[in-house]
Amino acid sequence: MKKLLIMLLFVIVFSIGCAKDSQQEPTDSTSSTTEDAPPVVVVEEEPVETTVYVRVLADALNVRESHSLGSHVIGVLKENTIHERLEIYDAGNGKQWYRIETEDYIGWVAGWYCMDNDAYEDKVLRANLLAAFDGEIPSVKGAFKSTYDEIKSLYNNKLETTNYWGGPGLYNDSILYLFDDDGLILISVVPEVSIYGVAPGSTLEEVKTHLGEADSEITVDDPEGEGLYDDGSLVTSYITGSYVVKFVFDENQILSRIELSKHVL
Repeated sequence: MKKLLIMLLFVIVFSIGCAKDSQQEPTDSTSSTTEDAPPVVVVEEEPVETTVYVRVLADALNVRESHSLGSHVIGVLKENTIHERLEIYDAGNGKQWYRIETEDYIGWVAGWYCMDNDAYEDKVLRANLLAAFDGEIPSVKGAFKSTYDEIKSLYNNKLETTNYWGGPGLYNDSILYLFDDDGLILISVVPEVSIYGVAPGSTLEEVKTHLGEADSEITVDDPEGEGLYDDGSLVTSYITGSYVVKFVFDENQILSRIELSKHVL
């Protein structure tokens, strides 16, 4: 009877122990109810490479195997030819070598005899702005520093006298001249023909597309009409050398006149 009680007590203790074990949370990570977060994938954007072209300014420019004047010459480039620049080597003293590619070879040239082609075209374009006022516009006569009387005589005294900015001026329906003590300082023309490749009636965006962004832009507020510009005009200025070229647009952003003036440096 005593053995039976001992066995019965053992069974009860064993059963209680198993019940406690069954209530414990599983420790196996595979049976966890918490889902693993997906891995974070970082995608790095590759920088956009811009192709740069350079223009040869020298009469003839040697192409060398390496970026050194002592390096072997493998070819010669002609003036005003344009080539893709692949790499720059800084040789110090403000000089750089360009690794360029042509149809026939890849080599190094003295960068100080080249110029970024975009910058070159911009320079040429702005230099050509000056030519448009020199004989291309029939109504424009005379030159800067011409006197008031000289300009008036060129038009057989048919230009009327006016006063702008406190100084003397001469004008008709399409042209205005302004003077200071040294003579003619500004020519303002209502475009009757294409000037600088910009046609009469061009919009602001068309001018910018043709010439690029202006050096400066101002909106003129002249409600009294006492100045050179009309109320609401937009003026875009292109500075080229010792001159300032201004395109003046009306309130509808349509080209109304073009000016050329001396630039005080």
